[in-house]
Amino acid sequence: MPLRTLAIVLALGLLTAACGDDGDPQLPADGVALLDHAKWVETKHDDDPFWAARPTPDPACAPYSFQIEGFSPETQSIEIDTTACDYLTIGLEIPAAIKRGDTLELVAWHLRLSADGATEQNPVPGMMAVAVGSNVIWQKSFDIPSAEASYVEKLSADFDAPAGTLLTFHVHNHGNNNYNLMKVDIVADKP
Repeated sequence: MPLRTLAIVLALGLLTAACGDDGDPQLPADGVALLDHAKWVETKHDDDPFWAARPTPDPACAPYSFQIEGFSPETQSIEIDTTACDYLTIGLEIPAAIKRGDTLELVAWHLRLSADGATEQNPVPGMMAVAVGSNVIWQKSFDIPSAEASYVEKLSADFDAPAGTLLTFHVHNHGNNNYNLMKVDIVADKP
């Protein structure tokens, strides 16, 4: 794991702890962890809520385009590495139901973003997103190149989703970049 990535992971762990999350961030004492990083798989187009935005011809991704990153369950995330793939959606089935009004906490980040030929005066677009079923719960669009960024966000579910619903993590990118999703949890609503 690159030293910069390790520093971001550790900082996010400290930030999550400072925000009052009791216990292991993967197993919150007051909620339900929706991600088991060992269960991520590349989605088929029928299961990909972002498929309509795919580049043509259809992208083919190398098996190493996503992998678990981190030394322990407390710091693990799923990383999408776009060296061999500019468009990828991966998914896993959630272990618990989400109810309308539930508060979800998401932790994600990307490292510095670059692409051949892209400049601040002539950027190219990038995007990362998370969906539950067809419900996009979080999306960030940005220009490439850009600085590294991390996101710790609380979201309110405006839908119901039974256990077993597919949660997807999507990246649409230009260049060789890295994007991580650490957690999506159902948490007790805290001010």
